[in-house]
Amino acid sequence: LTLKGLRWMFERIPFVFSGSLCGFISLYGLILKKKAMEVHYPLRTWLVILILFSTAGILGQQIPTRNMVIGDGMSSNYVTGITQDKYGFMWFATRHGVNRFDGNKFTVYVKDHRQTTLNSNDIARITSDTLNNRIWIANRWDGINVFDCETQTFSSFMHDPENNTSLSSNEIKDILVTAAGNIWIATAAALGVDKPGHEPFAPLHRSTLPGLPTDYISTLAEGRNGNIYNGHPQEGMSNLSRKDHSIRNFRNRPGDKSSLPGNTVNAIYTGMKSKIWIAT
Repeated sequence: LTLKGLRWMFERIPFVFSGSLCGFISLYGLILKKKAMEVHYPLRTWLVILILFSTAGILGQQIPTRNMVIGDGMSSNYVTGITQDKYGFMWFATRHGVNRFDGNKFTVYVKDHRQTTLNSNDIARITSDTLNNRIWIANRWDGINVFDCETQTFSSFMHDPENNTSLSSNEIKDILVTAAGNIWIATAAALGVDKPGHEPFAPLHRSTLPGLPTDYISTLAEGRNGNIYNGHPQEGMSNLSRKDHSIRNFRNRPGDKSSLPGNTVNAIYTGMKSKIWIAT
């Protein structure tokens, strides 16, 4: 085995992981420094064997996954949302009810006319309120359910035409739990907010929020400064200021590369250093 042969092997080994790559490069450098230190035949042989076995292990590594389907106890394979409660249980919103996974088995919650459970089985969103130990469940067409993890009971909230402080619509698009524990509800008719000491689900719309381009809110996110970012299906994104409730709207402007690429906002994520990621 010659030094030229070793060089040929190193140039053709596909390194996948940077940590292993650095180790192999160091070994390769040791061999190439022939003038500084003579590498004997047995050492070179063991180095090649080590490299071959290490590379085979790297190429065979895969991310371990576990698939969970109806056969494992889920009520549906169509999952629309995931959240985790303060106990570590995982909650899954599906097109046929809500599923809680405790690490071993699923507990399924579906609509039951004999008792207060879900308003419907078609669930659009699910989110955890760890401050109050509750799970907020957005029914696609039938309002909101809240599961109290302490009492193991459900409560229901629906639009009431005769109650101005009820949900503005039963078509729920998103639910946001802020760092302060406030609940923001995105609907097809207005924005609702549930704050301690205030009327539940007090509606906020264009008549109360000048500058809001539409009452249809499709997605929500909280900024690090407490501002609420609202995504719209056709009118871009609106930033609701926490300080004075002023609205600033962002839209696509043809020819302006610094504007939104599109006016249909599907998701918003607030990242580190106050960066806002917008899916259009």
